[in-house]
Amino acid sequence: LIRQRHPELADTALVYVSTPDYSDAFQDGWAKAVLAMIKALAKASTLKNPKQVNLLAGCHLSPADIEELRDIIESFGLSAIVLPDVSGSLDGHMPDAFSPTTMGGTTIAEMGSMGASIATLAIGEQMRSCADELERITAVPSVLFERLTGLAANDRFLATLAQLSGVPVPAKQRRLRSQLQDAMLDGHFFFGGKKVALAAEPDLLYALAMWLAEMGCQIVSAVTTTASPLLERLPLAEVLLGDLEDLELG
Repeated sequence: LIRQRHPELADTALVYVSTPDYSDAFQDGWAKAVLAMIKALAKASTLKNPKQVNLLAGCHLSPADIEELRDIIESFGLSAIVLPDVSGSLDGHMPDAFSPTTMGGTTIAEMGSMGASIATLAIGEQMRSCADELERITAVPSVLFERLTGLAANDRFLATLAQLSGVPVPAKQRRLRSQLQDAMLDGHFFFGGKKVALAAEPDLLYALAMWLAEMGCQIVSAVTTTASPLLERLPLAEVLLGDLEDLELG
């Protein structure tokens, strides 16, 4: 219907997604948008690039997180198609010239070539449906990482990259791991036994709560925005669906 009314859009890719403010939360809308882009633009491919992976980034990942993940993936000799990729548009850099439109992002051509990847790495429970749909369309196997915050979670991510690439974990990552272990040991004197209240979208809440629990904290109260299967696995008896006021009152 849109193309009928606007023939000048005949060669423009259109992706429809409904994310009204009165329904669900930010995390849900993000997942719906990514799912819609995959349905509209992803394609199967008979050709495979053994050095290419897909990275589905949940809304809880910052531009710096995505940039760091890309660097880690590239350290294994792999390249990543990131969807969505906000690392080049929301990272706060000054462009060389003025642009009236958003910079960076993932191109339509890149989304169309996701079927040539050897694997899809999905970050966050919110990306599960997106990974499943991309696998259905392209037959590219997917691996879901519910969180990357914490030692065990990072170990699994790096082990997966080593398996996919056939490259051992780089010395830099091994060094960073030992530094993290030292920092965690030192941090237990501060974090151990502390009572913590958290408010965040489900995937971010899960990542923070599990990491704080690993550091010896006691999560006494948690408020989130929408339902998620991860909530049942949090280290506390009850999670409240609400907002900041509920956290303050709780």
